[in-house]
Formats: sequence, structure tokens, C-alpha cells
Amino acid sequence: MPGPLADTSRLRPRRAPAVLLLAAGALGLAVVLGACASPGDASAGAGGDPAARRTTVPSSTPTPASGDLVEGDGAPSVAWTHEGRTVAVTTWGSSTCPVPVGSLVADGTDGLVVTLGAADPGPCTMDYVPSTTVVDLPEDVADRPVAVSIVSADGDEVGTATLE
Repeated sequence: MPGPLADTSRLRPRRAPAVLLLAAGALGLAVVLGACASPGDASAGAGGDPAARRTTVPSSTPTPASGDLVEGDGAPSVAWTHEGRTVAVTTWGSSTCPVPVGSLVADGTDGLVVTLGAADPGPCTMDYVPSTTVVDLPEDVADRPVAVSIVSADGDEVGTATLE
């Protein structure tokens, strides 16, 4: 006959598997939520505004040219940048096969000839976006205004512009 310290395991409910299952579920939830969270900006600190720590260095605004190159019609455009030390040439085409600037040469002391290069003949995306190339102004060009002639890779004149 069993005594007072007899095996009573059949009388107690088994809680160990339920507690383990609950702990595993909580751990899994924490892992999933942690993986979905963004890393944030550690330098901002708690409650800090990361935008408040950013600094912006102002740059000169490109000065557009006047002439028969009409901005927005898909024709190339030119503009002064860096206070007249460089020229920005914007062409339009595929983002994966942009039309490059082949050369920019002085035409006297007040003229430039921009020759466009050929676009990559390979497979290109069918989008139509601007691509800008910034080139140094040749030292020979010292007078203002500057007459700019843009020529295609085939030698055809695309248009003219005047940089003031």
C-alpha cells in the first residue's frame, strides 16, 4: 500500500510543455519584430532628430543658356556651372545607354563646339530620361557671352545656344 509520499504525478497537470511552447512563441515573435524594424540612426540618440545633424553645402545654380535649344523638347541643353568654370551638357535618352559628350573644344575665345558621342548600341531600357555631363571649360574660352554649337556624333548640327 502506498504511503503519504507516493507518486502523485498523475494528479498534477503537466505545465512544462505549455510553458516551453509559450516561451518559444514569444521568442519567435521577438525575432520577427526585430527583423522587421528599421535600424534607425544610432547617432541621433533617443528621440534625436537625424535631420537636425545634417549639413548641406550650397552649390551654384546652373545658369541656363539662350538659343534655339528648347528646354524640355528632348534636345540637348547647356548651362554654366561652378561660376562659369564648367559647362553642364544635358542629353536625353535611355537611362542604361545615355548619349555621352564626345568632346568640348574651344572655337576662338568666345565659342564652344560640343560634339555628342554615340549611344551604346547594346540593349537599352525603353525609358526617356535626362543625363548630364559636366565638363571643364577650355582655358582658351575667356570672353563672355559664349556661343555654343552642339553637333551630333554624325557631324550634324543639333542646335546652338549662348551662355551669358
